[in-house]
Amino acid sequence: MSGSATSDSTESTPRFDKSRIWDVVCGGLLIVAASLKVFYPTASGIAGTHGDAFPWSGTTFAVGLELLLGWGLVAGVGPKYLRPAAGILFTVFAVYSMHRAVAGFKQCGCFGAVAVPPWVTAAVDLVAAAGLLFPPEDSLLRHSGRTRMAGALAVAIGVPLLWIGLSWVDQLGRGGASSGASENMTILSPDDWVGKDFPITSSIDPATEITKGSWDVLMFHHDCPKCQEVVPVQRAHAAANPSTRLLLLEVPPCGPAPEDSPNVTVAKLNERQSWFVSAPVMIRVVNGVVTSVTTDFD
Repeated sequence: MSGSATSDSTESTPRFDKSRIWDVVCGGLLIVAASLKVFYPTASGIAGTHGDAFPWSGTTFAVGLELLLGWGLVAGVGPKYLRPAAGILFTVFAVYSMHRAVAGFKQCGCFGAVAVPPWVTAAVDLVAAAGLLFPPEDSLLRHSGRTRMAGALAVAIGVPLLWIGLSWVDQLGRGGASSGASENMTILSPDDWVGKDFPITSSIDPATEITKGSWDVLMFHHDCPKCQEVVPVQRAHAAANPSTRLLLLEVPPCGPAPEDSPNVTVAKLNERQSWFVSAPVMIRVVNGVVTSVTTDFD
């Protein structure tokens, strides 16, 4: 009797699912990343790329998918199917972050205005993907050979295609502003301007004569916390150095314009065009030619 009672008691005790902890951690990570993109759309490339704060675009779809899968994982909805789906999404994010790292970006924009090196983001994404795809016993990948085969084929075909696609998009921004132009977007790659004429002079509003003499052009987003730290520091530096002329160049969508001050000119890029650039970025222009580009303000 006691043995039977013990057996019944054991069977009635719910087995603790260790993978639930992983679900909650990964789901929370997705929710945080998506929320930061929503709060800082320009820094993450949502607004800076397409003009509107929240256009129906690939980026916006990804944010919605992050939120959906994140809340699903936290709530424990359909883990058999949701874990593989989230694992695949983390794999895609890892490839994107690795590509950004190889391309030389200081951050990937995956966490909005929170600066995280792409290699760090890629490592976190890979660990999350591994935990979601392999250990859970009730995962669809554990019980379906066809699903494993389909997943392997998707990775083998999809990852190279994704990498090629990202490389193609990156190439649009090489060589100046015009090569990155599409119907509604211009991608700017200041690092490629060194030794060349400053390519966006005609897009500055109001028109500013920077083809003569030496200028420091600081491009910034109004809702980027790092930009807001850098702008007053550079303004103070310009005020203390009369030989320095500083152009504060805001990237649309624009907020309240900073005030002009000694040795400081305030302007913005043409708002009729949508722009994408990783900011803050300082560009030294001498007689209209770019001599150096600085993105490290730490």
